Amino acid sequence: MGSTTVKKVWTFKVLDLDAVPRAYLVLDESRVREAIRQGVREIAGLEIYQDESLSVRR
Repeated sequence: MGSTTVKKVWTFKVLDLDAVPRAYLVLDESRVREAIRQGVREIAGLEIYQDESLSVRR
């Protein structure tokens, strides 16, 4: 015969995202890169710029 147990786990739900400390938030880099690919050049709090890299083929 098997047994059944009740397990308690701590979890959460967001009540006010603006009140959550920044240390717990993560920037969605893939969304930012997609916006830049689509032509967005200004996003508050970010500097969007072109970087150069050298590509050499032999």
